[in-house]
Amino acid sequence: MIVCKFGGTSLADIEQIKKVAAIVRGNPERKFIVVSAPGKRSSEDKKITDLLLIASNQDKKLEDRLEALRVFGSRFSDIVAGLDVPVDVPHFVSEIERMIEKMAYADAIVSRGEYLMAKILAAHLDFPFVDAVSFVRFDEHGRYSETRTALEAFNKIRFFDRAVIPGFYGADGRGVIHTFPRGGSDLTGAIVAQFVEAKLYENWTDANGVYAVDPRIIADAPTIQRLSYKELRELTYSGATVFHEEAMFPVMKAGIPIHVRNTHEPENIGTLVSPSENVADADDSHPVTGIAGRKDFLVLAIEKMQMNSEVGYVRRIASVLERHRISFEHMPSGIDSVSIIIEVAKIRTDGRKVGELVAHLVKDLQEDCNPDSIQTFENIALVSTVGKAMRSTPGIAARLFGALARERINVRLIIQGSSEISIIIGVLNSDYEAAIRAIYKEFFS
Repeated sequence: MIVCKFGGTSLADIEQIKKVAAIVRGNPERKFIVVSAPGKRSSEDKKITDLLLIASNQDKKLEDRLEALRVFGSRFSDIVAGLDVPVDVPHFVSEIERMIEKMAYADAIVSRGEYLMAKILAAHLDFPFVDAVSFVRFDEHGRYSETRTALEAFNKIRFFDRAVIPGFYGADGRGVIHTFPRGGSDLTGAIVAQFVEAKLYENWTDANGVYAVDPRIIADAPTIQRLSYKELRELTYSGATVFHEEAMFPVMKAGIPIHVRNTHEPENIGTLVSPSENVADADDSHPVTGIAGRKDFLVLAIEKMQMNSEVGYVRRIASVLERHRISFEHMPSGIDSVSIIIEVAKIRTDGRKVGELVAHLVKDLQEDCNPDSIQTFENIALVSTVGKAMRSTPGIAARLFGALARERINVRLIIQGSSEISIIIGVLNSDYEAAIRAIYKEFFS
């Protein structure tokens, strides 16, 4: 049994949906289909989800919200007419209007793009429709609950041998709809694959697979044909965008391979992600599998003499971060120093300026931890060089840092975990693209 997830670009218009239907019908093992809301048809277009975000925003003028809903209805009406399926779009739009009038919870409105797309595709394929709210469960804090989902999925999905399911959302025990972060349909697909015990999870998108490097930086970036779970985890965490960062966990737990494929070129081999961690499977002549990165990190460099002898020091630092509701990405350390790396976008501002919040955080760290000094470094980018053969190949670090030195790029920090399948470097935001080009030239050219 194969579970397929189709992204927004794969469902953007009638012709794209027909391609999706042909792919599904082309293999009778494709039984469970998870869909996103239709994406952009052109660069000037709006995604369906973006229209619903406008419609659900109570700070917007009512006429702007209703206009977004009108465009939403027009697009879906065109799709229904083109596919000739019995789906009543005007009635559905009226229901959303009533939700707006009643000031419904935003997630309930935003989820309706996936819901209606699943209804339409189910009718076109003559598959049963199964609503994600019937089995994807969130807890009372709006967090995904694997335990509750397992119970509901067993009671719901096992009665179907095939189905079309909307991605991106589920519900808590009271039936209140909650959404995953953007790109969350990948996660819904992985959850379905886990609980129907699929032999393969196909993730259909508009790319030929997972790129070895960002194609916006390297125009002829190659795709990676084979990856391990850990390599994919490193690349998606570090910024690779073809596959949602959290979507691999349900299938990884179940040992289900992931196949990332292109809806526009279904004959393309794509990228196969498997459980294999065997270094013997790696290509020693190409020890680096991929390069990824992200900008805009903040580094707090904390120094205190004999920090290594002071029991509980790092715990006190972590307690201050927790009090401020700030998570950190990495914590590299020396004998008398530790650096806290924070992604600026994850700092909850609640309308306040980031600089003000950071100043407050530093003040509390000084009071609770009594460091000798705290320095703040802004505008830092992290670049990850990833490959499972790196841990068994001598000279990788020498080549990496030599390539950066030749381009006169200063490395501000270095991180390597115990798995030894990645080396993360920190550079200034202004050096980010140049650093990626230098590393790519060294290991791929």
